[in-house]
Amino acid sequence: MSGWVAVIVLVLVIPTYLPSLALNLPEVVLTAANWSPLTVLAALFQYSLSGSAITSEFWSKLGVVLAWSLPLYLIVVWKVSRSDR
Repeated sequence: MSGWVAVIVLVLVIPTYLPSLALNLPEVVLTAANWSPLTVLAALFQYSLSGSAITSEFWSKLGVVLAWSLPLYLIVVWKVSRSDR
């Protein structure tokens, strides 16, 4: 099980660093990296520490976090309810 967890963690963490690296990556890869939940959470954390944040970007990034969180929360609730049987 721990091997699968490492793969999932790498898939979630690596896109966080892609936009900040000076690599010649295709625009599609950078766009996909910006939809990763940890990349969005990192941007929201930066907004919380900065004195000024663009409101429209804040709300769109918060929407992405909620769009990732709700299905994951429902999956956890479903799994826990099945394990209680």
